[in-house]
Amino acid sequence: MGGIPPLGYAAQDRKLVVVPEDAEKVRYIFTRYLACTGVRELAAELRRDGIRPGSYTRNDAGHFFRGALYTILSNPIYIGEIRHKEHRFPGLHDAIIDRATWDRVQRQLTTKAVRKGKAKRLTDPSPLSGKIFDENGQKLTPSHAIKKGRRYRYYVSPVSDEPQIKANGWRLPAAEIEQRVQEIVTMMLQDRVAIAASANASGVKDSELSQVLDQVGQLSNYLGLVKAVHLSASTLKVILSVPHQPPITIERWVPLMLRRRGIEQKLVMAGSAAGKTTRVDAALINTISRGFQYWTMLASGEVASTEELAKKVRLSGQTMGRIVPLGMLAPDIVEAIIEGKQPATLTARELLHDVELPVSWEEQRQVLGFG
Repeated sequence: MGGIPPLGYAAQDRKLVVVPEDAEKVRYIFTRYLACTGVRELAAELRRDGIRPGSYTRNDAGHFFRGALYTILSNPIYIGEIRHKEHRFPGLHDAIIDRATWDRVQRQLTTKAVRKGKAKRLTDPSPLSGKIFDENGQKLTPSHAIKKGRRYRYYVSPVSDEPQIKANGWRLPAAEIEQRVQEIVTMMLQDRVAIAASANASGVKDSELSQVLDQVGQLSNYLGLVKAVHLSASTLKVILSVPHQPPITIERWVPLMLRRRGIEQKLVMAGSAAGKTTRVDAALINTISRGFQYWTMLASGEVASTEELAKKVRLSGQTMGRIVPLGMLAPDIVEAIIEGKQPATLTARELLHDVELPVSWEEQRQVLGFG
């Protein structure tokens, strides 16, 4: 592999080997982070204790800054995995961090990021105002109702005289959609590989990438980065605009399920708290999310063919041919996977490599074990 190896490893015969002394630093960083109030406190503690990055970084100051710490704490290479774009695969190198510690750190990273967003919303009663759009490109507007002295906020579709639009109008509980978008943005900003790819696509020079990633790691007003949220009956698309010159645009599609609750809609989507159980498979959900994203790009005419799409996102045509059909999974199968209720044998690898996915929803249920 090229470039500077991650802290804790050295390159030997194009493979990663563990450097014991640096590996201890990595374990210390993960362990101490769980005891700290956040990355800022962790950075101060490392500086105070004289723990330095060494040759792992080009940082002349010789200290761990927050951006570098976010990179270390969110890098799956430390549990023996390799990240490529939005996927993670088993690596050939040894892990430095055990899975239990890794999972605890990822939960804490997400929780602290969400808390920052909640604090911001106290000063902004409708942080997604003017940013949510329905299938027809119409903006949802903030609204509220008072019931028994309590104020309930909503985002609602504009009034229309057309019967079909009126029947399919949106009335979303504001706190719920804000929380769901917050969770998605948190995942997007932790995916540093995707950020780097988006930065390159936005015209950012390779020499500036390290600075961009450090800046992103220090952002706190996550909902303030949201440029647009596009809703449809089956997907939710979040577009971020990261401040930079030129601005960096990051997009993500997420499978979406709607449940009626009176005149309101309840959202169930990948990554939402409503869908978390001990059986939730993040890799499986992420794979299906990509299927929805790529299928939507084809269906909308954004790209003319799977060949053009594969070239645009830098995947092989064979891989693209496996991913796109996932955008046509039966809605109840998607909902079950989001809620963690899929068969124990169903994994992202099986879905992509071992299953010939039928077009018929009924046959999909039988083949995938949902029948």
